Amino acid sequence: MRFLWADYLTVARHLVEYSHASGYEDACLRAAISRAYYAALHTARNSLRDQWGVEMPETAEIHRAVPQWFMDEEDHDRQEIGVLLDRLRD
Repeated sequence: MRFLWADYLTVARHLVEYSHASGYEDACLRAAISRAYYAALHTARNSLRDQWGVEMPETAEIHRAVPQWFMDEEDHDRQEIGVLLDRLRD
């Protein structure tokens, strides 16, 4: 079965929506941020591979390499992707 990283974004939205009612608001919001980050990171990584033929490491280095690739681009929109990924990770 193929995993859809965008599903993590759906999970993140669900966690935010129900965070207050759950009684675990802080935990839900932190988990939502984490899921949103992984959705964005892996979607960006897959775009690099599928659209530009760029392979990224399958190690923890991915957290630095993917945003850096985008930030090193001349295109402003791609640079912004890198900045936003880096900010979301932090």
